[in-house]
Amino acid sequence: MLHEASAYNSSTGLVVVTIPPITEDLSSSYNAAARQYNQGLIKLVQDFNRGRKGNEVKLVDFYSLCHSYITAKQQQQQHKAQEQQQPTQPLTVVRVLQLSMKCSFLRWVRWESWNAISSRLGLHLLVDNVHFNEFAADLLADAVALELQDMLVP
Repeated sequence: MLHEASAYNSSTGLVVVTIPPITEDLSSSYNAAARQYNQGLIKLVQDFNRGRKGNEVKLVDFYSLCHSYITAKQQQQQHKAQEQQQPTQPLTVVRVLQLSMKCSFLRWVRWESWNAISSRLGLHLLVDNVHFNEFAADLLADAVALELQDMLVP
């Protein structure tokens, strides 16, 4: 796939982005699968770039950016919860569906922003543990823009 894309126009650079966490429960089986997929993707890009001079495929490890951000925010949140002695709810498929419905109501009936909804639900980058909020979208756009800028400015 990378060979075909790079052969299409040799002067055009490519940016490959790893997939983000599937939920903000970073220890979930969904995220274990995402990490495994991303490891393969990173290896694919590294193998493709081996021995190439110029016009290398750039890699944005978006999963790691999200993982670091979520981990830091969850540590802050756990500290607050310990102070207030509030139990956290485990993430289940039913819980994700409940969050999706609640998010839809808050967004399309009450017209709250995606960031406000995330904050209200104790989430940081995802609205319902699946979809990005505005902050996550900005994080992705900034990471890709840095790679594009490097490609455009020799």
